[in-house]
Amino acid sequence: MQEITGSVKKDSIPFFFQLYVNKDRKASEALLKDAEKNGIKGVWFTIDGPVQGKRGMSYPTLPNPHLHISSTRRMMLSLYHRRRRARKS
Repeated sequence: MQEITGSVKKDSIPFFFQLYVNKDRKASEALLKDAEKNGIKGVWFTIDGPVQGKRGMSYPTLPNPHLHISSTRRMMLSLYHRRRRARKS
């Protein structure tokens, strides 16, 4: 953690830490204290549920017949130009 947070200027960007909750509570507490010591401002907790969720790879994805590369390109260009105009004003 210190290697990552120490590689940038202090308080130049916020850091977040994702904690996978450990069965050993003291190990989780040590990680949280280390995160705080290294200037991490936020924590995400990952907690496993008792039932497995649906995984994306478990279900085939069907192509969308209404979505074409040309329409996606048009949409992206439209967003780009809208943001560019907003920056100028």
